[in-house]
Amino acid sequence: MILSAPTFIAVFWAMKGLAPTRPVIAGAAASLLSGAQAVLVYTLYCVEMTIPLWAVWYVLGRLVPTVLGGFPGPGVLRR
Repeated sequence: MILSAPTFIAVFWAMKGLAPTRPVIAGAAASLLSGAQAVLVYTLYCVEMTIPLWAVWYVLGRLVPTVLGGFPGPGVLRR
């Protein structure tokens, strides 16, 4: 989740200029993008490639930022 923080900030800053009409969904989508980017960066350096690792930690690495990103969406993305 720490790896997704810089992308999370940058994507929310970019999304604020787009004036989304559904800020909860837009926040969750921005967070999904940042979580997916963090998982991509992590997979470049992780040498363990077992299916249980992918099934648990990679899914959580995308799911947790997505859920958490929906909460600040209305407050941050509102003009």
